[in-house]
Amino acid sequence: MPLMFLPRAACLVFFALMLAWFPRASAAAPALTKVTLQLKWKHQFQFAGYYMALEKGLYKEAGLEVTIVPGGPTVDVVKQVLEKKADFGVGTSALLLDFAAGKPVVVLGVVYQHSPLVLLMSTKHHIPKLRDLLGKAVMIEPHSADILAMFKMAGVPMDRIRIIPHSGTVDGLLQQKAGAITAYITDEPFLLDQAKHPYTTFSPRTYGVDFYGDNFFTRKDLLTHRPAVVASFRKATIEGWKLAISDPESAIRLIYDKYSKRKTIAHLRFEARRTKNLMTDLVTPGHMHRRRWEYIAESYFEMGFLQRKPDLNGFLYVEEPKAVGRPFKLPRWLWPALGVAFLLLLGTSLISLYLKRLNLSLNVEIGKRREAEVELKASNVSLTQALNEIKTLKGILPICMHCNKIREEGGEWQQLEQYISSRSEAEFSHGICAECAKKHYDFDENSSRVFQTESRREES
Repeated sequence: MPLMFLPRAACLVFFALMLAWFPRASAAAPALTKVTLQLKWKHQFQFAGYYMALEKGLYKEAGLEVTIVPGGPTVDVVKQVLEKKADFGVGTSALLLDFAAGKPVVVLGVVYQHSPLVLLMSTKHHIPKLRDLLGKAVMIEPHSADILAMFKMAGVPMDRIRIIPHSGTVDGLLQQKAGAITAYITDEPFLLDQAKHPYTTFSPRTYGVDFYGDNFFTRKDLLTHRPAVVASFRKATIEGWKLAISDPESAIRLIYDKYSKRKTIAHLRFEARRTKNLMTDLVTPGHMHRRRWEYIAESYFEMGFLQRKPDLNGFLYVEEPKAVGRPFKLPRWLWPALGVAFLLLLGTSLISLYLKRLNLSLNVEIGKRREAEVELKASNVSLTQALNEIKTLKGILPICMHCNKIREEGGEWQQLEQYISSRSEAEFSHGICAECAKKHYDFDENSSRVFQTESRREES
């Protein structure tokens, strides 16, 4: 082979090795699963979590290509999903009524822990009451079961109220087309405040009706045949709502720049603040509890919206365990952890044994010291008695006036020298005083001194 072809051959070999080493890089990316999400209203912060999940690539990472379709006052989201015009939808607590009616819907997660749906009524000359709406037109949007429950709890008969289609705006109040309109506490009050139109808010929570707000759901057959798609959509949606709540300004800018300029930035911020309050910081987005849905079912039943309380099995989405169908395997870290635990237990046992032996030695030492204390106390008693006997030599001694003998404690008489010597270390020597020498031996004073001196020398 000519030398001029060597570089080209080397390049071909290099690229062949690269393709063999990185097969995934040369393979085509897997196709995304196309799904549609039907919103219940027009584009606004109410759906910020879905926008964030789409624009931040969370749906794409889950293998989904999601199309978001806006809704409106006349859009029946449940119908759209059941007729397979959409795969997922955004609903309210009234979804439970659809399930009880036999519609195969499955709620995947709750966004608003409290319903944002309220009733707004114009205020002019007096404080209005719900009974003021008797005989008047009221704009009520579809799936407003909690509003209907509020009327029932307030004792206002719905057959005496004329329900008309919702216009989707606040014009029903501003132009006096209706005595009241349903609205979201996160939305329409801002517009009425801007228009300086006086109004009163009636909240179902005031009448003891506290239902879930927005949720996202699907149909049963999609969950049955494509559970991975449903699980992926649910997970990405929850993460999208976490992003929207943690960074509302980014979500607001995204909505305003890409989806709709129908609302001002100030209006979107108003909606974001109230949305966060309804979602609460106590639970994560998507959280729902079976007992809370049971409470909603009981409320519907007591208010006559249900003939019987439905079994919620099949209505609530249950996340499957990740390890289903796989054999159980002990984790690799278990055996090292058990070894460390054994060494700790062994060390603890050795330390306990050492402390036990040390405690035993201390007990023996304490016993010896107690014995020494007893002996010391006995010695102190003997010494005290001896001292007391010595002290008696300083007291009054019974002595004979003629022979100078001393009477002992037993009544016997003893020589003075013997008595004192037996009770002390004193010794005696004999001599003659000057008076006795003169009296008995007729010695003068000088002779007595000489005699005493010689007597001492003899003794020494």
